[in-house]
Amino acid sequence: MQPFYFLNISRFLTALFLFILPFSTKILIYDQGSYHFGFFLENAASWLWVSEIFFLTALFFLSIHAFLHPEEYKKNQPAPVANQKYIKIFWLLIFALALTSIIWSPEKIVSFLTALRIAEMIVLFYLTRNINFLTAKTIAHILIAGAILQAIIAIGQYGLGHSLGLSFLGEIPANASTLGIARIEIGTLKILRSAGTFSHANILGGWLSINLLLLFIFPPKQKSILAISAGILIAGLIFSFSRSAWLGLIIGGSFLLFAHAPAKLKTLFHWENKTLTPKLAGALTILLVSLFALTFFWENIAVRLKDTKSISVRAEQNENAIKILMKYPFGVGAGTSVFALPEVSKTRLAPWEFQPVHNFFLLASNDLGFLGAILWIGLFFTFAKIFWEQKNFSALALLLNIFTIMNFDHYFYDIYSTQMLLATVLGIFFISTSNR
Repeated sequence: MQPFYFLNISRFLTALFLFILPFSTKILIYDQGSYHFGFFLENAASWLWVSEIFFLTALFFLSIHAFLHPEEYKKNQPAPVANQKYIKIFWLLIFALALTSIIWSPEKIVSFLTALRIAEMIVLFYLTRNINFLTAKTIAHILIAGAILQAIIAIGQYGLGHSLGLSFLGEIPANASTLGIARIEIGTLKILRSAGTFSHANILGGWLSINLLLLFIFPPKQKSILAISAGILIAGLIFSFSRSAWLGLIIGGSFLLFAHAPAKLKTLFHWENKTLTPKLAGALTILLVSLFALTFFWENIAVRLKDTKSISVRAEQNENAIKILMKYPFGVGAGTSVFALPEVSKTRLAPWEFQPVHNFFLLASNDLGFLGAILWIGLFFTFAKIFWEQKNFSALALLLNIFTIMNFDHYFYDIYSTQMLLATVLGIFFISTSNR
């Protein structure tokens, strides 16, 4: 048997895991907490995702390799990064706090499984930062390929006005009239917001905005492929009608551009040679596709931008989250903060109103208390500090994109696919400057 047989299997399974990560196919493994109020509450149920099975299997084969070849495994560990011990401390404290919260949690199994998900994030973070396992460019290209597939599905959903029959991949069977589905309304006209195979259009938007930045940071060699890929991703992003994703991309993309301006702008685009570089091709693609979208879809986009209903709903959610934090300063328990909503809500909640607050850090505070929010903020501040000291502006741009979205949605905290995307993006940029 070849010495790297198990390692190569692990690499292949991890690559497959990253590609199928957007698929929302999952298996219900614990539902007692979801019937806490007498009806099924999906946010309180625990699931095993099909992509997760591939990841856990990849870890199994990697463990066999590490056991059979311990010296080779240790030799291939990534070079240390300045202040990396603080990152490790924050990760471990967050995990330890989630485990500790089981003591006072109203649904202890839910909190235990939530803590295990945090452990998965930590393992994936350290795995993807190891360039000897999979390079950052390889990981980015796999994620981008999966995102392009999602964008193509999203374009089809918008064009047809209904789902594409891909429920086996996790797509929600829906059209613009389906009760509770994300849509925009122009008078009596209802338009479905594309979600790909995600559970909500906002998650698709966030996924595509991050991968659009990754596309320009790790561009393909062929300029035509870059232009076509960017066009597809932008179209999918537009049809998600996700304002938080649009805003995140604008902030992250603007930072990336201005980080190179004005002194490096000429070199960045090679204007002096009049050549079409990948970055210039990407910039032109974004401009042309955006102009096309504004011309042909302006009415849809304008309606979405003017929508204030969701803003008022989220303001109420934030108010309730602050009340929960005041009542439970140590948190309700990992993954169980929705159980405290009836205690603070001014009105009787309908089943579909039992939603986590749409703010990553407020949700962390409701689950894990003041300390939990402080630890998560500290973790991101430490990443930002390290990236700034390394002058790693690409990583900072992505961090700004993600941080912006986090303040308007919860999916980086409690949805498996985006939890793993967060860990992966942080991992591929958390490398020594000597390896960049």
